[in-house]
Amino acid sequence: SAHALGVAPVAPGFKKILVAPQLAGLEFVHGVYPTPHGGVSVAWQRQGKHVTLRVTIPADCEAEVRCPGTSAVAGNQHDTHRVGPGEHAFIDGVKQP
Repeated sequence: SAHALGVAPVAPGFKKILVAPQLAGLEFVHGVYPTPHGGVSVAWQRQGKHVTLRVTIPADCEAEVRCPGTSAVAGNQHDTHRVGPGEHAFIDGVKQP
């Protein structure tokens, strides 16, 4: 689950989190990675060349989210976003409102 969800600490105690899911030939993944601040929820789904990613970051934490599959769609590196606590959605590496 660490690779499919892509959750790892960047700072001690998970105050800063990296979310960088690896597609690895899968069509979808959904799971919760436990941290001392609460679970980091990650759900992604691949539909053709499009990838949808939803992430929930616990309170008092921040994250760097590297969207999977965007290199195939946009012809560039994984799109990276810095986000705070709460729910966040991305489609093909673009943060949704």
